[in-house]
Amino acid sequence: MSLVFIHNRLSLSILLYVIILFCWGFWAYIRKNGANSSYFGALMIAEILILGQGSLGITLYLMGSQPERGWMHVLYGIFGSLGIPAGLLITKGRNDRQTLLVYVAVLILIAVIFIRSIVTG
Repeated sequence: MSLVFIHNRLSLSILLYVIILFCWGFWAYIRKNGANSSYFGALMIAEILILGQGSLGITLYLMGSQPERGWMHVLYGIFGSLGIPAGLLITKGRNDRQTLLVYVAVLILIAVIFIRSIVTG
C-alpha cells in the first residue's frame, strides 16, 4: 500500500467525518442545544486527522511526488487545516447555541475545500 493511496483514502475519510460533524452540529442546533465537550473533542479529532493528512502530503512532496494542479492543492490543504482553529478563535471557546452555527459553517467550508482538493488531485 503506497503513501499516495493512504493520502487519497484519508482525504475521503476526513471528508465523510466532517460531513458527520456538520450533521451532528446542525442537529444539535435544531434541538436548541449548545456545543458540548463531546463535540469539541470530535472537532479536535478532525483537526488531528487534517494535520496528519497534511503531514502525509508534505512527506509525499519531499519524496518527489507532485500534485496534479501544483500549488492549488497545497493551498487547499493549508486553508483546510486552518478552518477549525479559526472557528475556535471566532467563538472564543463559547459553547452556546450560536457557536454551533459557526462550527457548522466552518465544517461546510472544510468539506468544500476537501472536495476541491480531491478534484484537483
